Amino acid sequence: GYLYPRTGVLVGPMAIEMVRSVHANKAIMACAGLTADGLFNANVLMAEVQRAMMGCADEVILVVDHSKFGRQALARIAELSQVDRLVSDSGLEECWRGLLRDAGLALIIAPVESEDGPA
Repeated sequence: GYLYPRTGVLVGPMAIEMVRSVHANKAIMACAGLTADGLFNANVLMAEVQRAMMGCADEVILVVDHSKFGRQALARIAELSQVDRLVSDSGLEECWRGLLRDAGLALIIAPVESEDGPA
Protein backbone atom coordinates (compact mmCIF):
# COMPACT_ATOMS: atom_id res chain seq x y z
CA GLY A 1 0.00 0.00 0.00
CA TYR A 2 0.86 3.66 0.15
CA LEU A 3 2.47 4.98 3.34
CA TYR A 4 0.54 8.09 4.39
CA PRO A 5 3.40 10.30 5.62
CA ARG A 6 1.46 12.36 8.18
CA THR A 7 0.46 9.35 10.30
CA GLY A 8 2.62 6.47 9.07
CA VAL A 9 -0.49 4.45 8.15
CA LEU A 10 -0.57 2.21 5.09
CA VAL A 11 -3.53 2.93 2.80
CA GLY A 12 -4.74 1.85 -0.62
CA PRO A 13 -6.02 -1.37 -2.21
CA MET A 14 -3.05 -3.54 -1.21
CA ALA A 15 -3.27 -2.41 2.42
CA ILE A 16 -7.01 -3.13 2.49
CA GLU A 17 -6.50 -6.59 0.98
CA MET A 18 -3.85 -7.40 3.60
CA VAL A 19 -6.06 -6.23 6.46
CA ARG A 20 -8.98 -8.31 5.18
CA SER A 21 -6.80 -11.44 5.22
CA VAL A 22 -6.23 -11.38 8.99
CA HIS A 23 -8.34 -11.85 12.11
CA ALA A 24 -8.05 -9.52 15.10
CA ASN A 25 -9.48 -9.96 18.56
CA LYS A 26 -9.64 -6.18 18.96
CA ALA A 27 -9.38 -3.21 16.62
CA ILE A 28 -8.48 -0.05 18.52
CA MET A 29 -8.90 3.06 16.42
CA ALA A 30 -9.62 6.77 16.42
CA CYS A 31 -11.61 9.06 14.16
CA ALA A 32 -11.63 12.73 13.15
CA GLY A 33 -15.25 13.26 14.11
CA LEU A 34 -18.30 11.59 15.57
CA THR A 35 -21.99 12.48 15.26
CA ALA A 36 -25.28 10.65 15.67
CA ASP A 37 -24.79 9.64 12.01
CA GLY A 38 -21.55 7.78 12.75
CA LEU A 39 -17.77 8.02 12.66
CA PHE A 40 -15.84 10.17 10.20
CA ASN A 41 -12.28 10.55 8.93
CA ALA A 42 -10.80 13.39 6.89
CA ASN A 43 -8.94 10.96 4.60
CA VAL A 44 -11.02 8.69 2.33
CA LEU A 45 -8.22 6.13 1.95
CA MET A 46 -7.75 5.87 5.70
CA ALA A 47 -11.51 5.47 6.20
CA GLU A 48 -11.45 2.49 3.80
CA VAL A 49 -8.67 0.83 5.80
CA GLN A 50 -10.57 1.49 9.04
CA ARG A 51 -13.71 -0.16 7.61
CA ALA A 52 -11.63 -3.20 6.65
CA MET A 53 -10.12 -3.32 10.15
CA MET A 54 -13.56 -3.21 11.71
CA GLY A 55 -14.68 -6.08 9.49
CA CYS A 56 -11.94 -8.44 10.66
CA ALA A 57 -12.15 -7.72 14.40
CA ASP A 58 -14.22 -9.43 17.07
CA GLU A 59 -14.40 -6.18 19.06
CA VAL A 60 -14.11 -2.58 17.83
CA ILE A 61 -12.84 -0.07 20.39
CA LEU A 62 -12.93 3.62 19.52
CA VAL A 63 -10.73 6.11 21.40
CA VAL A 64 -12.02 9.66 20.93
CA ASP A 65 -11.51 12.75 23.08
CA HIS A 66 -14.49 14.99 23.73
CA SER A 67 -13.42 17.59 21.14
CA LYS A 68 -14.25 15.22 18.26
CA PHE A 69 -17.93 14.89 19.18
CA GLY A 70 -20.35 16.81 16.97
CA ARG A 71 -17.81 17.04 14.13
CA GLN A 72 -18.13 15.52 10.68
CA ALA A 73 -15.34 14.98 8.21
CA LEU A 74 -15.11 14.06 4.54
CA ALA A 75 -15.45 10.27 4.73
CA ARG A 76 -17.97 8.32 6.80
CA ILE A 77 -16.33 5.26 8.36
CA ALA A 78 -19.26 3.48 9.99
CA GLU A 79 -22.39 3.73 12.09
CA LEU A 80 -22.12 4.00 15.86
CA SER A 81 -23.76 0.59 16.21
CA GLN A 82 -20.68 -1.00 14.59
CA VAL A 83 -18.53 0.04 17.57
CA ASP A 84 -18.54 -2.12 20.71
CA ARG A 85 -16.72 0.11 23.17
CA LEU A 86 -15.79 3.80 23.24
CA VAL A 87 -13.13 5.42 25.43
CA SER A 88 -13.27 9.17 25.97
CA ASP A 89 -12.30 11.76 28.56
CA SER A 90 -14.26 13.44 31.35
CA GLY A 91 -14.99 16.45 29.13
CA LEU A 92 -17.60 14.40 27.25
CA GLU A 93 -21.02 16.04 27.70
CA GLU A 94 -23.88 14.03 29.21
CA CYS A 95 -25.99 14.27 26.04
CA TRP A 96 -23.27 12.40 24.10
CA ARG A 97 -22.92 9.82 26.86
CA GLY A 98 -26.62 9.05 26.59
CA LEU A 99 -26.51 8.87 22.80
CA LEU A 100 -23.61 6.38 22.93
CA ARG A 101 -25.36 4.20 25.49
CA ASP A 102 -28.57 4.29 23.44
CA ALA A 103 -26.54 3.12 20.42
CA GLY A 104 -25.40 0.10 22.46
CA LEU A 105 -21.80 1.14 23.08
CA ALA A 106 -20.01 0.38 26.32
CA LEU A 107 -18.66 3.77 27.41
CA ILE A 108 -15.43 4.14 29.35
CA ILE A 109 -14.45 7.55 30.72
CA ALA A 110 -10.68 7.58 31.14
CA PRO A 111 -9.23 9.56 34.04
CA VAL A 112 -7.37 12.69 33.01
CA GLU A 113 -3.88 13.14 34.40
CA SER A 114 -2.22 16.49 34.81
CA GLU A 115 1.53 17.07 34.99
CA ASP A 116 1.13 16.94 38.77
CA GLY A 117 -0.33 13.40 38.68
CA PRO A 118 -3.80 11.82 38.48
CA ALA A 119 -6.80 14.12 38.72
